[in-house]
Amino acid sequence: MKYLSIIRYILLAVSLLVVVFYFAGIQTEVDTMMNWAYLLLGVSVALALVMPAFNFAKNPQGAARSLIGFVVVVVVLGVAYSMSDATPIVTPAATYDNEVALRLSDTGLFTTYFAFGAALLSIVILEVYNMFK
Repeated sequence: MKYLSIIRYILLAVSLLVVVFYFAGIQTEVDTMMNWAYLLLGVSVALALVMPAFNFAKNPQGAARSLIGFVVVVVVLGVAYSMSDATPIVTPAATYDNEVALRLSDTGLFTTYFAFGAALLSIVILEVYNMFK
């Protein structure tokens, strides 16, 4: 598993370089950061889809839980995407009208809100459960 640690540090270093280049003025466009974020998101989604197949091959009985988790994630992403808005953002400096970027950023925000709410709800439920246990 040493290679996973190396890959993690390489991805962290590249991400740090992209941010430093932007704030140092070397790279003045936000598109580079967005493209890097899209690349990381795409790789994450691809691995999230492929890795359960390996888990299913190793442990077919435990695949039902993975499938349920996958379905929940797809439903949450679908709901978040349907709630997202692609209305252009107008600021004094510029107008942001890239529909794909606007819709994906809204989807990411709504997904984060759902995850935060689920985490908070599970903490409260577990604490109440432990009080009466």
